[in-house]
Amino acid sequence: MKYDTIFSVVIPLFNKAKNLNRAIASVQSAIRNRNIEIIVVDDGSTDGSGALLEQHALSDIRVRAIHQGNAGASSARNTGIKASNSDFILLLDADDFWLNRHLDVIEKMIHLRPTSALHAAAYSKNAGGKIIEQDFYCTPKNESGILHAYFLSMSYGAMPVSASSVCIPRSTVFKIGGFELGKTHGEDRIYWAKCALHGDINWSPEVSAIYDTDADHRSTTTWTPAKASAYLNFLKKSRKDLLDLPYSLVTDELSTMLQENILSEMFYLAQNSLDRGFIKEAKKFKNNLLMDGYVPSALIKI
Repeated sequence: MKYDTIFSVVIPLFNKAKNLNRAIASVQSAIRNRNIEIIVVDDGSTDGSGALLEQHALSDIRVRAIHQGNAGASSARNTGIKASNSDFILLLDADDFWLNRHLDVIEKMIHLRPTSALHAAAYSKNAGGKIIEQDFYCTPKNESGILHAYFLSMSYGAMPVSASSVCIPRSTVFKIGGFELGKTHGEDRIYWAKCALHGDINWSPEVSAIYDTDADHRSTTTWTPAKASAYLNFLKKSRKDLLDLPYSLVTDELSTMLQENILSEMFYLAQNSLDRGFIKEAKKFKNNLLMDGYVPSALIKI
């Protein structure tokens, strides 16, 4: 079979020596006869990941190794995107892995809706050695389509977009730039939200990537309320910007969905703060809820 879409795969890498072989192997298995480059950006690893990456670059000419001082996942992704040479950039975290059909799913989506701001496939989680399907809300069910209610999906179900199941068109990067620096939590969710605000998210219900919650050094291990509030702050600013625009049915509907996402985000920040022992912050989030006793109508599984 001949494939006509050229992809760049960007893998940010920081101390993932245990998982890197699996991540790269999953990409190699999905490539088939496609013209693909695999750009792995070592973000100052200290566990031997950098040396392991060099071995992969020597054994497979499609693998390009880039090394930089530790600057965070956003910086590593941006470095990889800048170094890429195609019109479509696929992301994969070094913890995670693709199923063999991932590129088939993404390529089909691109052909159906080439002008979308973001293409994303459904994913499952690996937790405790078991693959767990996710409950997505307000998403296309039987075949790929536009995710019109992205912010309601973020409010009520599992996050519909994972950093290991997306394809970013270069045209989107030109429009909204790269990932925000200086944020260690929520920087990917902010980027997907920008895509939803500036264009369509093309979403497929076919699971083709696995998010591994068992992997070491996940950002959840350094979670704090202040770090985790980045996405909430972005939502608040975005809604304020919308309210400053002239009224229209489109902006009104989007503002309503943003408001619901703000409420649900505060609810879960309060819940997570309480579970992790941040009692003062939990009370603050609860007191800031705009509706007393607010509970999302369809609880998110965290």
